[in-house]
Amino acid sequence: MAVETPTFARPSRSLRATTWAVALIGTAAMVVLTIAVAWLDALAVDRHRDNFNQEQTAITRIAARALTDHLEQTFLRRSELAGVELATLLNQTSVSPVAYRVVLNIHGEVHRTSLVLLDTQGNLVAQRLYTPLADLEEAPGIVEGRRALLATPGLTFAPEPVLQIIKINDSHALLIYRPLVVEYRVVGVLAAVTDLDPLFAEFLAPISAGCLGSVFAIDEDGTIL
Repeated sequence: MAVETPTFARPSRSLRATTWAVALIGTAAMVVLTIAVAWLDALAVDRHRDNFNQEQTAITRIAARALTDHLEQTFLRRSELAGVELATLLNQTSVSPVAYRVVLNIHGEVHRTSLVLLDTQGNLVAQRLYTPLADLEEAPGIVEGRRALLATPGLTFAPEPVLQIIKINDSHALLIYRPLVVEYRVVGVLAAVTDLDPLFAEFLAPISAGCLGSVFAIDEDGTIL
């Protein structure tokens, strides 16, 4: 008896078209899914970057404000108080040198601020020095700088202090000149100096992110301090 061999029919055109359509739809779905995942991932990265930048901006502002407030409440305020007392002494006809030293010691010791008292001719009346200013020879411009201050128009009516950032050896310092005015008459100049490097270490260094970032103190000319 003969055995019949089954025959298989070739796929019809409609079946092949359906297969291709399913394949194309699947491919398109994968492409769309891949694009959607990449878009969501990029969106999450952008959101994380924005949040990080906002946090860093806030931290930077807080650090800058803390440093500013510290200088205002300590260095600037203390030099202002010393200036008032020294102006009163300079306005008197005869004052013992001990009186000047007492005032400079009291106000300078509080925050270890160097204080240099000069008369209108630029002569040194008294001084109290702290790090980084161990000697006036290390920063000769401090004495000479009073010339520009005394030449300021209307100084006797608006005795505004002048701030500068100077370099003493390897340290950065904030220098302030205060004109000492009594009854619309300049009687002297007080130069006060404070070391900035310890303040940078205290207020700015903690916000550095290590390998992820750095923090810099920059002066008004763009020089990194």
